[in-house]
Amino acid sequence: PATALRAARLTCPSVSSTGWRGWFGESLPAIDVLAHPETRGGDPLDAFDVIVPSLPGYGFSGPPIREDGSQGPIGPRAIAGLWHRLVTEKLNYARPYGVQGGDWGAIVSSWLAFDHPKTDEQGVLGCHLNMMGLRPGIDLETAALSADETAWLAKMGGALDDKTAYQRIQATRPQTLGVALTDSPVGLAAWIVEKFQGWSDCGGDPLKRFPMDLLLDNIMVYWLTGTAGTATWLYRGVTEQVPRALPPGARVEVPTAFAAFPADLAPAPPREWIERAFNLRQHTVMPRGGHFAALEEPELLVDDVRAFFRPLRYGAAND
Repeated sequence: PATALRAARLTCPSVSSTGWRGWFGESLPAIDVLAHPETRGGDPLDAFDVIVPSLPGYGFSGPPIREDGSQGPIGPRAIAGLWHRLVTEKLNYARPYGVQGGDWGAIVSSWLAFDHPKTDEQGVLGCHLNMMGLRPGIDLETAALSADETAWLAKMGGALDDKTAYQRIQATRPQTLGVALTDSPVGLAAWIVEKFQGWSDCGGDPLKRFPMDLLLDNIMVYWLTGTAGTATWLYRGVTEQVPRALPPGARVEVPTAFAAFPADLAPAPPREWIERAFNLRQHTVMPRGGHFAALEEPELLVDDVRAFFRPLRYGAAND
């Protein structure tokens, strides 16, 4: 399923994708303001139709379906194709649209922009990310890297070694883990809430940034639907996807914005690294916030999205 919130006028559609352990509800603080800026003293001309799909296998979304019709893991590039069909065939938008995402949503949004760039009538006119969506298609052994890029790659190695054990088990033994997560509500809660503690700008205490009811809602979406296992399939799917990075010499040519939140699970890449993979038009270093931008700092995120799309969108909205 997908949550869609329409603005009061003909406007630009925007697809906002979330990531693992998340659900469409985490976008609610931001999407109402995006769809109805006038409710917060904003300009109605900045309104979007906001579409927030649930990733396949997540919460109330059914298990992912492979091309042969069987249930099984699929990768983010395949999901990007599903989102394009959702916008153009199921919701029948006959005009270009924007994409925004963090976590898996950043990867899905990046593939959307790469595979479905704007045409006269449809496709992606702009891509806003708060996490690096795709790696450049370069050979790290031979590429001429800047000092900032070299330092960042070294720092990334240490950060990922410390914080990505969950990725390894979800990519290699998703079904084994899924049995445990669907059997124990306390285990599921620990698996999810630990990420709020470690990936957000909360000073080590997630309850300082997130209401208890919000954390419980997130847990219950997976517990009640029994989808804690199928939600991990995406990590398996990406290991089977070819290619996992951009092809050599290619980049996402759709205009792109990057918002770097300082308390994310890994340090944000330097601008020149992003420019290797994307047609970067806007780069914002945020003063605060972490991995869960739409929950932690919805106003900062919304303002950045509006500023980026404003010069791109009016032609698409009025076609």
